[in-house]
Parts: sequence; structure tokens; C-alpha cells
Amino acid sequence: MFVRTGAGKGWLAASGKADDVLIHSVKRSRNALYIELTDRSRPGYLGSWGSKAFVNVADPLAVLGVYSGLSPSVSRIDGEELLRAFAQATLAAENSAKYPLLHNKA
Repeated sequence: MFVRTGAGKGWLAASGKADDVLIHSVKRSRNALYIELTDRSRPGYLGSWGSKAFVNVADPLAVLGVYSGLSPSVSRIDGEELLRAFAQATLAAENSAKYPLLHNKA
């Protein structure tokens, strides 16, 4: 899997350096790939733990993310749920734009 390679981890890191990223988990759903990670290259005041989701939106790949901030203001479970909801809302909006007649409540 690309995200676990040196090049993939470098792409995930704010610094571009693979050694700065620790991947905790990779999960797949039907429409997205979710990665829980620590990026030690992020500025300290932004927090290093986060989750990213990769989804196709109108053909291009979109990367959505959520980070913990300085303190654990968002738990890992809440962060993952927030990211999953954001990814699903993004995909629903894209489908609504792609197929307006199916979503018209006239």
C-alpha cells in the first residue's frame, strides 16, 4: 500500500520526510481510505496526531484531515467519527451535484 512506503509517508508529512510520520492505522471503506497518523514535523502549536481521509470527488482525489491541536481537545474516536462524517457529507454533496434529478425534492 502506497501510504506505508517511504514515498507515501513523505507525502503525508508536513516536512515531506517519511521519518517524520508514524502511521497508526489504515482503514478502508467502500468510498474512502482513512489513515490515523502522527506527523512530528507539524508545528508544536498545531498538534501532531491526526487522521486523513482520501476520497474521489468529481474524479480528482481529495484529502480531508483533522488534527488534535495542542491538547487532546478531540479524542481519537471523536476525530475519526468527525472525519468520516465529513467524508460522507463531501461524497453526498458531490453525488447531489452529479445527479441533481435524483436529489430534487420538488
